[in-house]
Amino acid sequence: SIGKTVDLIDKGASGIVSVMPFGCMPGTIVSTFFKTLSNKYNVPCISIAYDGTEATVNDLQLEAFMASVHK
Repeated sequence: SIGKTVDLIDKGASGIVSVMPFGCMPGTIVSTFFKTLSNKYNVPCISIAYDGTEATVNDLQLEAFMASVHK
C-alpha cells in the first residue's frame, strides 16, 4: 500500500484515500506512514477504517479530505 501510494503520487494523484477493515493491523501500519508521505510529497492522505456500518465521522473525514484536495 505504501509503494502504491508513492506510485499514484508520482502519476499525479491529488490525494490518497486508504480504506481498511476495522482492526486491520497492516492497514494501521500503513496509516502511520501516511503523515510522513503526505508531508514529503505535499499530497493529502487519509486512512479510514470501515466495519460495515454507516458512521457520520467517516463522512466528516471525507468532506474535510475533499476540501484539502480541491484546488
